[in-house]
Amino acid sequence: MGPNYTSTGMPRVSREAMDALISRYERRMRSDGKTEWGTYLERVRSRMIEDNPEVVEYMSKVVANFPKEMNSEVVASMVGLYAILETQAEANMMGDDEERGELGSDE
Repeated sequence: MGPNYTSTGMPRVSREAMDALISRYERRMRSDGKTEWGTYLERVRSRMIEDNPEVVEYMSKVVANFPKEMNSEVVASMVGLYAILETQAEANMMGDDEERGELGSDE
């Protein structure tokens, strides 16, 4: 599958993708007290519900195994991991397109 993917086809997360994602949202607070990371995770979670309901169902089952007071942290961790994989998948697709000459061509 190449260096950007694991042997099972999952995106192999690079340090560059992690750093880019973290630096984009780290420690920025909005006027309502929410972090931009939290707002971003809310958008990712909405996409998950729409695009990957089976993953959301699995997440719900996992969260049910934790004490209720930990639910927010567990969900944020799982959605954060999904966001990381999604970001890397997007970067990989852009790189794959460039390798095939699909981006930046004058045709």
